Amino acid sequence: MKTLLVCISVLLGSALAYAQQGDVPQIGSYVKVAKQDGAEYLGKLVAMDDRELRLDSTQIGSVVIPRYLVASIRTGYTSLTEVIERAERQDRFSTRYFLTTNGFSNSEDGSYILFNVYGPDFQFAITDHFTAGILTTWIGSPIVGSLKYSTSINESLHGAVGLLTGSSGWLDLGLYFGVPYAAATFGSRLNNITVSAGYGLVAVDGESDSRSLLSVAGTTQIWGRLAFVFDSMILPEISDRRGTLMFASPGIRWFASNTTAFQFGYPFYSIKDGSINEYGAAPFPTFGVFVKM
Repeated sequence: MKTLLVCISVLLGSALAYAQQGDVPQIGSYVKVAKQDGAEYLGKLVAMDDRELRLDSTQIGSVVIPRYLVASIRTGYTSLTEVIERAERQDRFSTRYFLTTNGFSNSEDGSYILFNVYGPDFQFAITDHFTAGILTTWIGSPIVGSLKYSTSINESLHGAVGLLTGSSGWLDLGLYFGVPYAAATFGSRLNNITVSAGYGLVAVDGESDSRSLLSVAGTTQIWGRLAFVFDSMILPEISDRRGTLMFASPGIRWFASNTTAFQFGYPFYSIKDGSINEYGAAPFPTFGVFVKM
């Protein structure tokens, strides 16, 4: 456990150090600039210094904005078309797939609740880089807490490190667990793929076990407010007695409004353990509702 905490501290420290270098948007990149009065400008960043920034705006052409009037500068767009689409759609909740998260921050999504069939998931945007959350079932057990630090490495590469930790809660079953993880996301908020890895630690009645976890997930815009979403969780084989387990779920997400989205998934699983080679699918799709707080 001591070694695990040291690893997490090193990862967070590295991410913080890199973020201090990477927060400044690049000249020539596509951005969304929000002013202190709430006005927003979309376009290409032409120049920027300590006093002002100049933007090739899609609304009114070239515009100069004093730096003291700038509330935020959002980056991560790959084209001017995407900036406009993002502004029109305001599709939030891009930090989540079905179960796993990615390298994007909640700064643009804001805080939200995901109501799943099994229970609610609360995600809070603490800062532009830090997210905290609470996930549980409708009976309040088990309960899981989450922390995530995310940063943009460049316009098409985003990274995050985080920790999931929890217990059986009020049922008092003697269950405790933790999963430190890291994720790398390639692409934009509209179209992306994420590769993540973690290490799960579980303790039940004083007996502990551990296992590595892998995930590949992604989303892509299908048409208008409709997107395809894919998520997976893989426990690779580590011995003859512990085979490969995989859960995966393709599905769709419909952005009903700027504050609400509906998600349908079609989960299936695969178990390969010695002579066991089993594959199955859920008899009905899963369902979730995103609501912005």
